[in-house]
Amino acid sequence: ISEVWRKADGAKIFAAGFSCQPFSVLGDRKSGQDPRAASLPKSLKAAYYLQSKVVLLECVTLAGSDKFVAQCIDRFTSLTGFKKEQVDLHLHEVWPCRRSRTWWLLTDPSIGGVGLKSWTPIANLPAVKCLIPYIAKWDPRDELALTLDDAERAAFGADDGRYPGFLLSSEGVAPMAL
Repeated sequence: ISEVWRKADGAKIFAAGFSCQPFSVLGDRKSGQDPRAASLPKSLKAAYYLQSKVVLLECVTLAGSDKFVAQCIDRFTSLTGFKKEQVDLHLHEVWPCRRSRTWWLLTDPSIGGVGLKSWTPIANLPAVKCLIPYIAKWDPRDELALTLDDAERAAFGADDGRYPGFLLSSEGVAPMAL
């Protein structure tokens, strides 16, 4: 913490994406029972010791309704008097891909709330091909490193035919890249 304090040079905004696996569909869904879930209370502790005035947190949307996450954040706001705002942001509403995350903005009482809101969806969203005109061939070693394991194959429907819904298409506006 002291090293971060020294390098932060008085910064008052703390941003962290805490471990998603304890809450994710592809993770173990053990919530606070997963040791990786400790990244949230440790992040909040760091924000406290760094005397941050604004704390921005991000994680998968399932974390937004998780009791462990709510308890950690509510404890922080109770101890500090910070105001809590929470919103789910869906990237597919403003960009040609599919990714949703929950965000929390915790602000010092001297700042108050900022009115965090969801995005207004863009009606004429460009297609993937407008942003990525071509996809270059990968080095075969990179392709091998990205091979799905058994849990990922099951989650993405590689063996039961659901996989096309997860593939990147240059014509689409909201597919998930796999």
